[in-house]
Order: sequence, then C-alpha cells, then structure tokens
Amino acid sequence: ASAIAVADERCQGADGAPGPLVWAEEVELPEAKVLGYIVRVHQGGDGARKVFIAARSEAPLTLFWALADGRGGAWYAPPEGAWKSSSAATCLRDGPATLTAFEASPAGVGTGAVATRALELWLPSGSDSQVLAFLFRMEDGRFLKRDGHDMYAPLSHAAAVAATAAPPPAQPKREEKKRRREERHGDRRDERTETPEEAKEAAADAAA
Repeated sequence: ASAIAVADERCQGADGAPGPLVWAEEVELPEAKVLGYIVRVHQGGDGARKVFIAARSEAPLTLFWALADGRGGAWYAPPEGAWKSSSAATCLRDGPATLTAFEASPAGVGTGAVATRALELWLPSGSDSQVLAFLFRMEDGRFLKRDGHDMYAPLSHAAAVAATAAPPPAQPKREEKKRRREERHGDRRDERTETPEEAKEAAADAAA
C-alpha cells in the first residue's frame, strides 16, 4: 500500500461517528522524511468539526496550527476550553498558534522507521469562511510547508467550495517586494544605477 493509502486507512479507522464529510485531501510532499499526509474534515449536527490528519514520516512530527477566516487570513486560536485533541502530548501555545504532537501507530510500513502518525482535533462551530491553517514542525525545529505556503483545510462546505475556486495563495513577501520594485522601475531597471536603498532591499530579500 502507498504511504497516502496507509495514512488514509488510519484516519478512517478513528473512533467515533465522524458525521458528513466536508473536505478530504491527499498530498505527497518532497520532504525526504515526510512522505505525505491526508486530511479529512467532518461536521457534526451541532456544527462542531472533527478533523483527522495523518502523515507518513520517519521522525516525530508536531502540528503547528490555528484557525483563519479564509486562506491567507490572519491566524487566531480557538476559544480556550472549546476544543480538544486525541494527542496525549501537552498542547503548547505559540502566539495565535498551537503545537500539538502527532501520535505514531505501533507498526510502521515501508523501509526504515517510517510510521503513520495521526492526530484528531475536535473544533467548535465557526463562520462559513473558517479554515484550519497549519504547518508541520519537524523534530529538528524546521517548519515544513507545501510549495512554500501554509497549508489549509476548509472547515465548512462553503469554505470548501471557496477553496476549490480560489487562486493560489499570495506570493511570499520577498517575492512580492521584488515584483513591486520591478514594476516601479519598469524597463529602465537595466539602464539606471541601483540606489543604496534598493541595494539594501535586495540584500534583505536574498537573506530572508
């Protein structure tokens, strides 16, 4: 079975009646130690959401997550005491985001120490535009993104429709700065001398 299929099976075997499916996605990642992940969002009759996330990885993973109103929206934490997770690990707050450790299944599949690491979140009802925003925090402290962008899972049918119709997330800040700088100077950028301020901006962008 593929890494994604194994993770998917683990999610579907989670305890409890999940309710209607709102969102399901399978993603393969280029990171050598994280082969891919799946996410499923189900909605209960009271509007509460149950989120299953499973990843195939060689090393322990932590989910760095928060809520947002739409892709690219500002991150914020759910109300204290209004949510819970399946993880026995302590959930640590880091600003608006929360760190919640994945739990590994007893048996790995594949080569090396690769294992399915799963996590369930129970979240309160929210706005129609609300999404789960998240990254994977690696054991060495690095944050794993998807093609350089934050990852999102719609938490309502309306948000799911918007996600399928939405353009890709905004460019990273340094790329946006570069684009604006080039637009400012147009075709003259090759004919003029770069100012000290522009040189500083370019150096800062390269170092970011």
